[in-house]
Amino acid sequence: MKLYTLSASLLTLFLLTGCIEEYTQPAPEPKTEIVLLSQKVQELNAKDKQLIYRSIQNEINIHNEKGDEAYESGYNYDAIVAYELVNFYEGYNTIPLRKIKEIKKTAKTKSVFHYKQALHYEKKDIKRAVVEFNKVMINNPKYKDTKDRLSKLKNTRNMKIFVNSMENSLQMRLLNNRGTIKDLKNINYSLHALLKYDYDNETAFKAKATLKEYHHVLVENAIASYNKNDLYRAKTKFKSILSIYKKDQTAIDYLERIKIKNSKKLNMKLAQEALNNKEFINSIKYAKKVLKADPKNLKAKKMIKIAKKESKKEVSHLLYIGKRHYNNRNLDKAQQNFNAVLKIDPHNNTSLIYSKKIERQLKTIKSLQ
Repeated sequence: MKLYTLSASLLTLFLLTGCIEEYTQPAPEPKTEIVLLSQKVQELNAKDKQLIYRSIQNEINIHNEKGDEAYESGYNYDAIVAYELVNFYEGYNTIPLRKIKEIKKTAKTKSVFHYKQALHYEKKDIKRAVVEFNKVMINNPKYKDTKDRLSKLKNTRNMKIFVNSMENSLQMRLLNNRGTIKDLKNINYSLHALLKYDYDNETAFKAKATLKEYHHVLVENAIASYNKNDLYRAKTKFKSILSIYKKDQTAIDYLERIKIKNSKKLNMKLAQEALNNKEFINSIKYAKKVLKADPKNLKAKKMIKIAKKESKKEVSHLLYIGKRHYNNRNLDKAQQNFNAVLKIDPHNNTSLIYSKKIERQLKTIKSLQ
């Protein structure tokens, strides 16, 4: 109980005693309250101090996550507040000031633009005006008289009916949600439609929480399929995740892994087929592609070794047959054999010499006919 009652005060003390030097001027004379709190800190044992520090870390993680979510969703004002709290709790700029400055700049620009747009549509298209005022609110809720103007428009009879119908639709989808991709897609669609007209709608926040909850389940299921080497199903699941959670990095990373795995699998298949058809150069080419993606792949290394060994045997055999045909004046068949050698080894000196000889002799024979 002692720890619980002191946590909030001690958190303040923690921040005021050297952890926020970038946010404060040189400290004035310490106040009595701070002195008393400092004494209480000294009385705490190491375990209690550690628990307080962990609670601070939890606050930091929560605000960091909120900031990222807000930033990704375009809620620039909420992102700024969350990121500045992270830096405040940390006592230094964990979130770069440059990033926060850019978000503020973007928020300011968008506030001005969408406010002008809202005024333009205010008397001729209430729905469009509401959308524009909502965009102002997510960038700067204190901008001019936006809040009052938006409230007035939303309280008109037609807008109330319109927003309520969208909210009811979303509520029904939440109630009927079975956790399927189709259900979650529908919730996501209704959620974003509602947020356009009511940026801080409570039902929308519930929908966001639902999507967040099921997100973890979907990712775990997709990873399970990947771990079972069921790449087709895993690929389908990760693509479905991206259809709802557009920038999910886990899904993006795993889809890249699947692409590489499928590429390796295909190239190994092509390498084996080429080897079976005595297309040794192609076999080596495909096996090398496997090694490019997986330098330690033993099957690909073995494939290259076999292809090189077999190619040498095949070249020797073809050269022997080609020379026999050449000595027997069977120039066409000899040329076929030497060309076959050059397909395996384009730089084979013996085949190149014989091929040139045969070309000259065939030209001479044709000229005499």
